[in-house]
Amino acid sequence: MIPFDFDYCKAETVEEALKAYSEFAEEGKSPLYYAGGTEIVTFCRKGQVTPGAVIDIKSIPECRELGKKDGMAVFGSAVTLSDIVDSKAFPLLERACRGIADRTVRNRLTLGGNICGRLPYREAVLPFLLCDGEALVAGKDSTRWVPLKTTFDKRLKLAPGELLLQLRVPGEALELPYSLVRKTTGGKVAYPVVTAAGVKAKDGVRVALSGALGYPVLLEPTGDASAEGLLEPFAGSFIFDVLASSDYRRLLTELSVSLVLEELGV
Repeated sequence: MIPFDFDYCKAETVEEALKAYSEFAEEGKSPLYYAGGTEIVTFCRKGQVTPGAVIDIKSIPECRELGKKDGMAVFGSAVTLSDIVDSKAFPLLERACRGIADRTVRNRLTLGGNICGRLPYREAVLPFLLCDGEALVAGKDSTRWVPLKTTFDKRLKLAPGELLLQLRVPGEALELPYSLVRKTTGGKVAYPVVTAAGVKAKDGVRVALSGALGYPVLLEPTGDASAEGLLEPFAGSFIFDVLASSDYRRLLTELSVSLVLEELGV
């Protein structure tokens, strides 16, 4: 049970969602966009977020797309992780989503909710960071595709009121050799101590991380292509929490990245 009242708006179009957000914001209601709602409901119950209004985006057609369009693989922000797994449309994304919670929870968890949520893991963004992903963002002045490499820095950078509609990758990214290593301390569906993912692209092997640093990150190539070399810029950034110490997390991350590199032939 959520211990406070709030307004609810079910938007049928992007325009309706943006207008509702603007109006609720002007009334000082701190609105939130809502799709699966798993994280919002949990934080509301704990009193960690207290929106005065929520805007349901599940019925917006652009947010429900899943398939190929103009040579790109497109995934709506309100598509559930179970839908993505079942579609088998993007093998690396399917693999990443399978590790997030269990099937029952994934039936409600959405792609946009995972990537834009408050939890630090946001594992579903890793395939998009690795494969030149782009985000379709709607705001009051425009709707535009933006490269994730420029708009994702620890989290997706959205201005107040902006709405994530879709993510996409080039069609050829679906065929790239990939590897993903996910390490937990509490079973397969627990939060990760580290998730390391990689692809073998034309410009070489790319590696991205979640869990180890408290935010997802695409590792920048260095002169040293080993796991130690790729992780050296983050030597003092490994987090310490109830799952693992920073020293253990760094060792496990080095092992995981080494496994990814080995599987991709480095």
